[in-house]
This record gives sequence, structure tokens and C-alpha cells, in this order.
Amino acid sequence: MLPEATRYLKATVSLFSPNVFLNASKLSAHGAPSSLQTRRNLRVSHCFAARVPPQKKPREKVEIPGLEMVTYGDRMHYVPGLAKPVYPPWEMSFKDPRYYRSPPAQEMALYKDKPCYVFNQRTSILEGVRQAAWLTKTHVRPGLLPHLVSLAAKPENQLPDQDERVQNAIKHSRFWDTMEPRLRKEKYSNTLLLNLLHLCATLQPTHPAVGRRILAENYSLAATWKRGEDLFQIRGRNGLLHCSMDPLPRICGEQEVLETSDQVLESFYPVSPTIDLQQVSVYKEEMNCTGFRGEYPYPHAHTLYFLETSDPNCQLRPEQFRAKMIMFTFGNALARAHKLYGTQPQSLLERPITVQAVGTNGRIFQFLVFQLNTTDLSGDDGIKNQVHSTCQGSQSLSTTSYTEDGSLVYTGSLGTAIRGVKIFSYSTSGASLILMPQILLKTGLGMGNIALEVISCGIIGFFTFLTPIILHFITKGYVIRLYHDPDRDTYTAITYSVFLTEKRCVFHQSQVRIPAVSKMFANFYAGHMGLFVNPDLFPIPQDYNHLMGYDKPFSFTKEDMDKPDKT
Repeated sequence: MLPEATRYLKATVSLFSPNVFLNASKLSAHGAPSSLQTRRNLRVSHCFAARVPPQKKPREKVEIPGLEMVTYGDRMHYVPGLAKPVYPPWEMSFKDPRYYRSPPAQEMALYKDKPCYVFNQRTSILEGVRQAAWLTKTHVRPGLLPHLVSLAAKPENQLPDQDERVQNAIKHSRFWDTMEPRLRKEKYSNTLLLNLLHLCATLQPTHPAVGRRILAENYSLAATWKRGEDLFQIRGRNGLLHCSMDPLPRICGEQEVLETSDQVLESFYPVSPTIDLQQVSVYKEEMNCTGFRGEYPYPHAHTLYFLETSDPNCQLRPEQFRAKMIMFTFGNALARAHKLYGTQPQSLLERPITVQAVGTNGRIFQFLVFQLNTTDLSGDDGIKNQVHSTCQGSQSLSTTSYTEDGSLVYTGSLGTAIRGVKIFSYSTSGASLILMPQILLKTGLGMGNIALEVISCGIIGFFTFLTPIILHFITKGYVIRLYHDPDRDTYTAITYSVFLTEKRCVFHQSQVRIPAVSKMFANFYAGHMGLFVNPDLFPIPQDYNHLMGYDKPFSFTKEDMDKPDKT
């Protein structure tokens, strides 16, 4: 047994540091000491020691009145036997920002016991648009107003060769502006946005108002308001801003504004409205700044442009990105209103303030128009602000097709692979059926023995047909394409049949049923048919949320809790 233990110890030598070694070459085969003196040394460095030495307790400094410690401070060098001198902290007579130490928050002049909730460009609020609508006391309406959409259809508002010039702008941002094989999103999205803005600027000869605007970048915004008993602020930089000499006209009439008092803000109880907002105790109570001085010739915010950031610590999901657009658009309008009408709450502004916003990731464009009707945001009743947004049905510059089944919202990445594997399986099974009778006749396997022939043919036939059946059972629910018709809220799922033809399954969103226990080959049921989709392959995550019903409101009332689960 000892030689085996010696061999194992030699094998473990390489796992330790060089200080670990075993001098076992002088052991005999039977474990007895040899003619030379047997020595066994096993040294382990301190980091590999089995027992960690206890930490030394710091010495208690004993101060005896009238008896001072003798130190080597006067000698200006270390002297054995003398104590180390203790000097007071050095206070510089000048300010050095490298060594600045801020005082405790409680000792600062702007410290307040009541906290303030701050929204900045990095904030990712949990409830997205619903939470942003509650914080800004805003009624959200999907889609732009018809008179705004009709402006783009007028010939006088279009460029000559508009489609070709837009395609050239896209090609410039994706292919001609770089030598990299794969361009980063933050690079080409910014280039595309600037190219499209440059195309819009070419309309200045026919639209003189375009020359009364200027593009500002990296400006700082600050706006303060109260919601209930809580104090909120918007701070930071949000990107590009088109400033104008003239304000935008109102998009909703007086009667429509008055009707907003009957609208009820959507609740997301039991989630707190202040969730994910930065809570600070050092702040200015009346902090309102548009980012520009009073004599700035372009005082009115016209359009804000939002781009997806490349910072990995600040990646926003689409829902949170849309909430950021609403919050900063509201902040620009509120800061302008405070400058025009003062910081006192106004139940109804004499002239509502309108601000537009455009958000893009280089492929999908989202538009919204915000109208600030009131600065009295403390309660849920009364006049509310309005926002019209195309965020639910975003405009895309991609080649997404639209058919009679609706728009293409999902494309499976394994469709070609599944088709190829099935073709290979069918071809091998067909070849087996053709060749096996010939092989049996040539070899004479089982001739004269009927039982052996039945067993051989049964085994061959079982494996010939088993593989295609298993493949079809596994892949029959895999969706290769999914279409959505928003008008009827119906989906058309395209799958492969047993004969490799495309099979269509049409179902309504209300028929979608999520299994209580997750299945291996189906993550939802459309009626009685199990289907499988990959959530990461949806270009717009909101489409997946709507398919699964995750965008439906929920509550914890007793009536809803008593309802049986449809799963």
C-alpha cells in the first residue's frame, strides 16, 4: 500500500508551490528504512497551511496623565526602542481637488430631512411607460394625430428623389462611413440620424422655418415638481436637442384638453411609483434650468433625439427607453413653463407647451409628441398632460414585410437547419427501404426461417421509421415565422408539416395559454397546439410581451385572486 501512496504523493507535487515536496525516494518497497537514513519532509508554504494563524489583536493605547511616551519625532528618523510619533491630520492652506474630502451629508448646507427622487439619463424604471405617465400626470394615447401624419404625405413636404436619398443615407451610415467589417450600433445610428437631419435641412428654401432652428448637444436640464407629498427632479443630459426661435403650436384643442380631467391614470399597485428612482438628501428645492441662458436666441425646445447608449452599465430595454423619452420631453416642457409662468402650480396653462421626441437604435424609429397642459401635478384629478406616441407600432427602416397575415414580427433561426435535418432523415430512411430487400436477398439472411425474417425486417423497419417520427415530434411546434395583425389582434404561425410543407396556424391572442409547468418543446399553447418561439429573436420585445399577454394589467384584488388560472 505504501508504494501506491508514494506514487500518488509524487503526482500531487505539481499541484502545490515549489516549497511543497516529498523526499520519498529513499523508502524501501516494503516501507522499512533503507541503508541510508530515511527522511520524509513535507513543507507547505504559508498560503497552503491548513491552520490559519489568528489575527493579532491591536494593542490598546494606555494614556497615563503626566507620563508621555518618548518618541523619535524630534530626531527625524527611526530609533529602535522609541515609540512612533502620532501627528494630527494635515490641513492644507489651499484647495487641492485631488485630495478633497467631502463632509458628511448631514453637515452640508443643502441637506434636508425629506428625500428627493431624481430621474436621470441612466434611470431604468420598472413599470416603463405606465410609471412615466403617472409621474408626469400624463394621459398616453397610441398613434399620432391624423393632421400630423398627413404632413408627411403632402408633396411640398417631400424631397426630390426622397427614397433614393434616404437609402443613400442608410448606406453611408452602414457601409461607406467605416472600414470595419461589422459596424457598432452606436456608431451607425448616430451617423444615420445626422444624415437624415441633413436631408431635412435641405428643405430650407421652401420652408424658411427650418432656418430658425439650431441643434444643441450635451446641454444640462433640470426641472422640479411635486407629486402628492413627494418631490421629484429630472437632471442630466439627454442627447441632441433641436432648439427653435418659435414655439411649436398646440396639437390638441381646448375642448380635448378639458376632457382629460375625466381620464383616470393607470395604476400599477402594489409597485411603488418611486421605484428605481435615485433618492437623494442633498439638493436644491427650486431647481429649474433649460440648459441655456436667458438671452439665448433659440429658447424653445422643438425636438429631442434619443440614441441607444453604448455604455454596458446603462442598457435600457425598449419599454424603459420609451419611458426615458417621455420623462425628458416632459422635463424640457416643464422647465420652459416654469420660466414663462413661474414655479407656482398652474391648473391650466394659457398656452400649452409642445415638445417632440424621436428615439432610434439605427433601425427602429419611435416618435412622440408631448403637450404640457398643467403644472399642477400634486393630485390625480383635474387637467392632465397629453402625449401621442407611435412607440407601440414603431416605424422601422428595415425590410420587414407586410402580408395579408399581418406584419412579420418573428423569424426562427433554426428553420433551415430543421428542414435540412428532416430531408437527410427522410432520404436515409428511403434509401434503407430500397436497399435492405436487396441486401437480404443477396446475403440470404433469414432464408428458410420465417421467424428470423420477421425479426430482421421488424428491427430494420423500426429504426427506419423511428428517426423521422421522433424528429417530427420534436420540431412540429417550432415556429419558423410569426405574423401579427394588429387590427384583429390575430397571429399566424408558420411551422413545418410531416411532408416539409409550410403549415399555417391562425389564432387570437386570447387563445394563447402558458403552461403551468414549462415544456421542453413548447413554451405556449395556441388552443390545443403547442408552439415554441425564442424570445431573444423578436426584433421588438414588446411583440413578445403582447403575444404572451405580459402587457396586460394585473391587480391583487380579492375578485381577481379568486378567479381560476387559465393555465
